Amino acid sequence: MTKDMQPYCDYLNQISALFQDNDASWKIQFITMGREAPKHHPTQTDCQPDIVAIRTYPGAMISADLLSWSHLEATGQVVNGQAAAEAETQAGTCGACHLQARPDLVSTVGILVGESDFKLFRTGACGILHTPSIKWDTPEARRLLYAWVWRLYHPDTDPSITIKMNKHNSNSRIEIKKRPTFTIRSGSETYEDLLVLHAGRSIGRRTIILARQGTAHHSIDSDSDTDSSNPEVNNCNLNDSSSGVFNSSIVIKEQYLDSSRIFIEGPILKKIHSSGLFPGVVECINHEKVRHGDRAVSMSCKETDQDGVSSAKSRYKTRIVLKDQGTRLADVRTVRTFLKGIYDALEITRVLFREHKILHRDISPNNVLIRGGPEPYRGDIPDYLNDMCFADYLLKPSSGDDNPDPESDCRQRLTTSVFLIDFDCSENQGPDSHVLGDPCVRMGTPTFMARMVRSSVYPYGLYSIPPMPDLDSRVLPRYKKALGNRLEVFPAKKKEFVEIPAKSKMKPEDFRHLLRYDAESVFWFAMWWCIQAQPAEKSIAEEKIPHSLWVNLAGESGSRNALFVKDFPSYPFLHSSYARLVTLLDEMREHLQGDLDYSKDEDKKNPEYVHEALQRVLLKFLVENDKEEFMDLQMADQPRSVAQAPLGSRMY
Repeated sequence: MTKDMQPYCDYLNQISALFQDNDASWKIQFITMGREAPKHHPTQTDCQPDIVAIRTYPGAMISADLLSWSHLEATGQVVNGQAAAEAETQAGTCGACHLQARPDLVSTVGILVGESDFKLFRTGACGILHTPSIKWDTPEARRLLYAWVWRLYHPDTDPSITIKMNKHNSNSRIEIKKRPTFTIRSGSETYEDLLVLHAGRSIGRRTIILARQGTAHHSIDSDSDTDSSNPEVNNCNLNDSSSGVFNSSIVIKEQYLDSSRIFIEGPILKKIHSSGLFPGVVECINHEKVRHGDRAVSMSCKETDQDGVSSAKSRYKTRIVLKDQGTRLADVRTVRTFLKGIYDALEITRVLFREHKILHRDISPNNVLIRGGPEPYRGDIPDYLNDMCFADYLLKPSSGDDNPDPESDCRQRLTTSVFLIDFDCSENQGPDSHVLGDPCVRMGTPTFMARMVRSSVYPYGLYSIPPMPDLDSRVLPRYKKALGNRLEVFPAKKKEFVEIPAKSKMKPEDFRHLLRYDAESVFWFAMWWCIQAQPAEKSIAEEKIPHSLWVNLAGESGSRNALFVKDFPSYPFLHSSYARLVTLLDEMREHLQGDLDYSKDEDKKNPEYVHEALQRVLLKFLVENDKEEFMDLQMADQPRSVAQAPLGSRMY
């Protein structure tokens, strides 16, 4: 196969030679990949281009088997023994993968070559574009190929971020870096030796997360390299002395946002922390709309709808410098840590809305992180945080050794390991929102969306909503001390029967995301996590997840309410080692039955009602099961597998 590809590379290299400057430090060369795939892609893709364009330096070469995705300047696919449509799809896919590895490029280019013709590709946040098939022997073929290769020497870049592909070794000779790094200028700061930690879909927001090599060890291969052998020198570049921010926690997030977007993550994070540090929310050091001179770095294209009407579509680049790093709460290995984590996530979201009228709107596994240990509250404590308290404080046994100093006690209450990230789906419902039009009202990750966010149809039927749970006597003293006002605002009453007529719907114009929808997302997160949990001990037998249950939870069949809220699975669906968690999930779902729009209880009109109910259920379970072995039983790294669908069953 390589032999068939080489003539294309030879021809493109002849064109490339026409643009080479004798004084240039590098040139573009086309090579075949053979059976090798580029390394170090942030999504671990197995996509494999047939041909790639790379920079070569005098006296320095890198072989195809060592190439990283970020070394590439272009990708190419050869129609060779496969259908043209399949090869075209592969060419587009390679271009999209290339874009994920090159945040310095606004768009990437690619080529699809065949025996008689070729197509040229351009991929950016607005989509994948390509030319019609162009015959090799037509007059325009050479002109187009010249222009395409010229673009490789003059790429469409964001000038505030540069890539470094080479370095000088101990003998002052140029070496190609095993993995190129990026340098970003943001505001008055320069951040060096950055690697791509995460990349979202290329088309759309095109989210890319960058961090220093040493801070991203959990997800970046160890064979990458940086320029400085002195870690103290590297540390200086990532230190913001004015805010006490150190490189070990710097993360840079870049996105291409729709030009019609109303709520933007950077300003929302600045508002959240405007009156002092808000516990449990990622901190924003700087945010900006990235510019190239006097214009925004952007990507534009035209779209034609099904009626043939064309419209312009554009996305502009934004950048946020964030302080905080952690791992996903979903990846913790004990029930105790996870349950305390989701309690804290509920506390963060309720106080965030109460004080700033900001809703996260995408509570899901990728957006709830946990640090290696609790972080004490820093700085002056705003008065509004007097009614905020996290699980560790409440679950600490009361004793005579409790710190009598009010300020120290308050800092202990505000200590948590959990923090929320990814506020680009969030909504500011405060009076300062400056809404210019209707926001995208239905946001989130489908599996974890509240039912009324995924559908405008109310869950009809007769429901029995239990009273607000009582607190266990072992946690009540500390709860009274820290959050006594909540006991008065949310007293325990009788259960309430709520009836929702069939075919009840909410009008689209009446929909607004509510705080309790974020609470329901926490429930779906807990359900998802508990179902997948299995012990690490290999001597314990495997127990697969029932197929129909998983399909109804993670799919889009619309059966979540019937299976998990209105009713509850009557058969074992958790791993038997964690069977006690069924009680917790059952009690949580009881408080989500029906919809509180149909409740006549005034207490339930309080936006924080569902949060309070779920948090009390969690506290009760944590206290009652404190000494149980399953609470600290180590979980396996891999989730439970899903059983195969029975023959003849419907597949969604």
